[in-house]
Amino acid sequence: MTDFITQVFVDSKEQKMIKKTMAFFNTKGIPVKEKTLGDYGDLAVMLSSHQILNIERKTIADFCSSYMTGHIQDQAVRMNKASYNYCCIVYGSIHDLQRISKAYPALKKIKQKSIDKMAAKLEILYGLPVFFVDTEAQYFNKIIELAEIVHKSANKKVMVKSKVTIKDRPDINFLTIAPRIGEKKAKILLNEFHSPQAVLNASREELLSINGIGDAIISDIKQLKKVFEKGLDES
Repeated sequence: MTDFITQVFVDSKEQKMIKKTMAFFNTKGIPVKEKTLGDYGDLAVMLSSHQILNIERKTIADFCSSYMTGHIQDQAVRMNKASYNYCCIVYGSIHDLQRISKAYPALKKIKQKSIDKMAAKLEILYGLPVFFVDTEAQYFNKIIELAEIVHKSANKKVMVKSKVTIKDRPDINFLTIAPRIGEKKAKILLNEFHSPQAVLNASREELLSINGIGDAIISDIKQLKKVFEKGLDES
């Protein structure tokens, strides 16, 4: 049953997906209209609970290239300001990426681990949950799945989280989610404070006393602390 979805708007710039989107939702009796969505993503799903789920759609190649150029990070900031419930759904696999890497050499060296880290940073630092599916059919089914969860959580900001969790991450990996903390600096911080929680709770003065730690990294640490305190690993 999809009676909790009252209407779907698809961004007018999504010319390749408009007909497919209409075909999928019309078979379920859900009206679809073309509309300029701007900062609200590629798809807006209207729910009977008066919620709206905004979705940014990316192929795996689009996702990786837009991350490397910083476009999706900027977009995440805009979506965060513009929308209450939003996420990114990426379809395709690492194999799809490898097949087109001849035409786009910059994508050739990307591994699954790198993609996972991109998604983790987008969720934790930019508040953009990222979901991966293999096919377009799964993309549409994921929309239905997420829309139902948002509908059931009406009036609560509990946007579905992807599989990124803080508690399951090794200490070094957790700290390196921050864009300006590499493995070397993460080890220095952990040697000094002994745990990620202690790093997050360290004062500015304590952090500045460590060689190589400046205001930019301190800003990243504060952002991680903010997310940690929100309990991102809760479902």
